[in-house]
Amino acid sequence: MKLRDEIECNIIKAKQIYPQVLDLIDKYDNACNIEDKEKCVEIIQQLSILTGKHITENDLFEHWEGDGTEELAFRFCLSEPPTLVTPLLEQELFEIIQRICEPKYEPYPELYEDMPYPKEWVKAWFWIPLNCVYYFPLLEKNLNLPKSFNIRTDAFNDNDAAPIEILEIILKAMKLKTDNKQQTA
Repeated sequence: MKLRDEIECNIIKAKQIYPQVLDLIDKYDNACNIEDKEKCVEIIQQLSILTGKHITENDLFEHWEGDGTEELAFRFCLSEPPTLVTPLLEQELFEIIQRICEPKYEPYPELYEDMPYPKEWVKAWFWIPLNCVYYFPLLEKNLNLPKSFNIRTDAFNDNDAAPIEILEIILKAMKLKTDNKQQTA
C-alpha cells in the first residue's frame, strides 16, 4: 500500500544527499584525527544544514560506537517524521506496522536501483534505521496513546507477534486512553 505523500519518508532526498553526508562524516573523522576543533564545528554545521537536523558532536560519535559510517550517514539523511494534520487511518497504521515487522523492498524501489551492495546487506542498514529514526517516531508523534505506553516495547516487543496482533495492541491502547479521558471529563 502506498502511504499518503505527507506520511511517506522522503527516500529520494535521502538518497540524493547520502554521498555528501558520508563524505562530511569522513572529513569529520579526519578533522578529529588531527584535532582540528574549528573544522569539526564547521563540518557539524554543514551536516545540520544539509540534513535539516540539529546534529551534535555526540551524534557523530555513534559510528565509532558500532553503527558504522554508512548507517549513521543514512540515519542523518532520513527526514524528520511529520506531525500529521489528518490522523493516521487504520489501514495506514497497519501498513506502517507491516513495514516495521516484515521489511520489503517494494515501497522504495528508487533506493535499490543502483545500490552497490547486495539487497540482503541493505536490509540491515536501511530498514533498521528507517524503523528507528522514522517509523517509530512517526507513530509516537501521531498516535493518541497513554503516556505509560511505549510503542517499541509494549507493541513490538514480541518478535513472534503478527502485524495484525500489533495493530490490535495499539488500537486497544488508543481506546483505553480515549475511555480514560471520557471518564475524567
